[in-house]
Amino acid sequence: MPNILLQLQFVIILFVLLCTQTLSAAGQEVKVAVLSISSEETTKKIWQPTIEYLNKAIPQHQFKLIPIKPAQTKQQVKSNNIDFIITNPANYAELEENFGISRLATLKKKYNKQIINQLSAVIFTQMDRNDIDTLSDLRNKSFIAAGKNNFAGFQVAWLEFDKVGINPFKDFSKLELSDLSQDHIVNSVLNKKIDAATLASGILEKMADDGLLDLKKLKILNQQENKQFPFIHSAALYPEWPIAKLKNTDNDLAKAVTISLLNLPENNLPATISHNTGWSVALDYTPVHQLLKELKLEPHNLIEMRWIEKYG
Repeated sequence: MPNILLQLQFVIILFVLLCTQTLSAAGQEVKVAVLSISSEETTKKIWQPTIEYLNKAIPQHQFKLIPIKPAQTKQQVKSNNIDFIITNPANYAELEENFGISRLATLKKKYNKQIINQLSAVIFTQMDRNDIDTLSDLRNKSFIAAGKNNFAGFQVAWLEFDKVGINPFKDFSKLELSDLSQDHIVNSVLNKKIDAATLASGILEKMADDGLLDLKKLKILNQQENKQFPFIHSAALYPEWPIAKLKNTDNDLAKAVTISLLNLPENNLPATISHNTGWSVALDYTPVHQLLKELKLEPHNLIEMRWIEKYG
């Protein structure tokens, strides 16, 4: 009997050792959250190649894609359910202020052989609208944009309206914040259902390149000129989407991820399938914080409220 017990103990110990080795070989799971602005399936199609690239570049870890909606980001970060997050500039600024996440790299794109790691917004109406030439002319007009929390699709233009004394929630005859396609937003203007609209920079050019839009039919309002930025735009420039690490994410792992992404070749599938050309050294996101502060949006509205509660 004692021999049988010894043999059984030996088998159990051997089994545990084998399991430990298997887990070690498989590597620690690393969760990379990506802000999903469309369907989860689309997010996976766009970003899974990047996850597979990281798995090959850093084989000692197993990277996993976690698509998340805007309303989920705070809880995911607060609970440390993820290790990294790829998100829009405004959401990053909010999470940085509230939870101490830190940017590692900034997305970059390529257009007409020019590399861009910034974004803006374009505000437009129909070319034949003789009554609309400036942003101020949009007062008491109808307007369409993406959702209130969409950085390039609404908030960037919102700040430009604020500069000329227009409150889009009070001074437009109608404000439609649509979660429908960019085609819907453009066609709403072309079909004269809406007076004017805004979109993230680059979308109009892509539609034109795809034969879906004649740019001559649109009048650009508040157009800006910048030789370093090839897209039509009506506002200031802001840094593109960042990838950031959570406060508790291992620094050596974050360094390995950053180096791998910076070394991602421009023509590699993970870059091209996401309509980007890879990653650049992280930009300064102070302009994003300034925009949110000007518009009294999170996290700066919360800071102001806490100050009032404390000091009156």
